[in-house]
Amino acid sequence: MGTYEPVWDTGRGRSAGADEDVVTLAVAAAETILDDSAEIGRIVIVTRTPDVLDGAGLRVVSRSLGLVADVPVELRVGGASATLDALLSNPAGTMVIGVDVDDPSTLSAAALIGTAGEGLALQGAQRVVGSLPMRVRHVGEPGAAIYNDGRVERELATAPLLGALGSSEFDSYVAGLASRDAQRLGARPTDSPTVGAASPITVLAQLADAGSSARLIALDTASGIAVDVAAGGTVIVRRESREAIAAAKRPVMKVDAEIPFSMPAYARAFDAKVGLTAARCECGEISYPPRLVCLNCDRYDATHPVELPRTGEVYTTVTVHTPVPGVPGPYAVAIIGLDDSPVRVLAQVADAVAPGTAIGDKGRLVLRIVARREGVPDYGYSFQGVARSEINA
Repeated sequence: MGTYEPVWDTGRGRSAGADEDVVTLAVAAAETILDDSAEIGRIVIVTRTPDVLDGAGLRVVSRSLGLVADVPVELRVGGASATLDALLSNPAGTMVIGVDVDDPSTLSAAALIGTAGEGLALQGAQRVVGSLPMRVRHVGEPGAAIYNDGRVERELATAPLLGALGSSEFDSYVAGLASRDAQRLGARPTDSPTVGAASPITVLAQLADAGSSARLIALDTASGIAVDVAAGGTVIVRRESREAIAAAKRPVMKVDAEIPFSMPAYARAFDAKVGLTAARCECGEISYPPRLVCLNCDRYDATHPVELPRTGEVYTTVTVHTPVPGVPGPYAVAIIGLDDSPVRVLAQVADAVAPGTAIGDKGRLVLRIVARREGVPDYGYSFQGVARSEINA
């Protein structure tokens, strides 16, 4: 299991940057647990605030993670109970990712479903499906219609659900409900910063750290699922949470103008940009962006695709203060010399106040929105410097 938090801190929790959305947050959570030994057969993304339409963004997820084209990526709309249901109902090799955006804090969490006898064992206990329209999100409207009466929700939904789904044998932990509210109703406290789709995975990570067996209850207004969690074999939990930066210092969009978008150009550049794919000629020359004609030996169509490293060192950097349409600013860009490669790439600097990096700094390339063109997010890679905690480690 793994979790990812953005760096921007509002004082009440973490918040996504202008270059982050459900897609980039899902990828960031997945990268915390993805390694060469992981065999991913399916990805399920659960969120209450989907901003991915027509499947386009879902291919961005699998391609940026280096997965083969036939790995299905599914988007589910829902909260804590939907994530727990995905963990229960999918086969081994499925990666389940919960993404919460400002709910009340931004967090994404990923869990890989393993085979029997590995990690935590989840046994479905009970399910209650009800209807209480406390929060309704209408198509085409940016916000949600909220029936804002906490007492009604507690008396008609939360308390009856916990009574029906609780256990006399195990301690109960609740995902989908603020920890203090769960404690008032007799549940154990959790350290989850969110109450949405990511919360069941963060609570499972807490149980894995403690080596505890317990009942986990996931709520979504009037519906809920209860599972019994048994601590078993080794569970690897990775958490990525960099040093917080005040959200007021985030780059902001200063020019409200549309940049023309070309779908043919997007399609041609997709593998190079999102897959970070170069072309290697038979003579050994590497070109990025990929070229059909080798600049070294002048042969045509003698190249094959090769994925570039995601880590590197800053060769040079500059801060851009002039407002640019579609790009939040001020921002820094850097030329990154990639490790074990002759290629240098130009990338914006992420998760920092400009300039945010210096010549010689090491770091990695992370998937971000590098611009918005006619409302369409243009995904590419930004440079994220090595955090001090990573250097000390």
